[in-house]
Amino acid sequence: MKKLVGLLIVFCLLMPLQVLGHSYVGSSTPSEGEVVSEPLKEILLQFDAGIEEHTSIELVDEDGVNVSIRDQYVQERTLVVLLDELVYSGDYTIQWTALGSDGHTTEGTISFTVDAPQPEVVNEEVPEANDEDVPQINEEVTEEEIIDEELVESEENIEEETVEATNIILFILIGLVVVIGALVLLRRRK
Repeated sequence: MKKLVGLLIVFCLLMPLQVLGHSYVGSSTPSEGEVVSEPLKEILLQFDAGIEEHTSIELVDEDGVNVSIRDQYVQERTLVVLLDELVYSGDYTIQWTALGSDGHTTEGTISFTVDAPQPEVVNEEVPEANDEDVPQINEEVTEEEIIDEELVESEENIEEETVEATNIILFILIGLVVVIGALVLLRRRK
């Protein structure tokens, strides 16, 4: 029986258990004080402990105006924030509020700068042309399309990490059921 209890203690110590604690930002994209050289389309906040769906941010520009957010959602310990429009040059502050899995609320700020000037829009008058004069247009990939593709790839990576974490949790639960079952069987034999 002592060996079984010792084995159970070792098993529990080797399992990666999440320690309940307050949730704070461990890392972020963009990070504190960072100068971002491309227009910003998404914000990622990775927390050091579990967070709940009520975790959110506000993005405020240097004039104190809130930047419009299209969507924000929690993936494991990461808050993913999708902005309505690209964010160009200026100083910005993320004001975050996290509801930890332990039920406690934490908050903080992250300041950063975007150094990506907004492209100029050139309005040119196009003369009317008949079908014979219409040139073939080469498709060009815009910067916004590239950012949207990167966003889709980022969301796919987060989904893969979620599946891996779910598998680990399932493995741990199965291990616990086996250990508890073994303990019950040993107690019944005595």
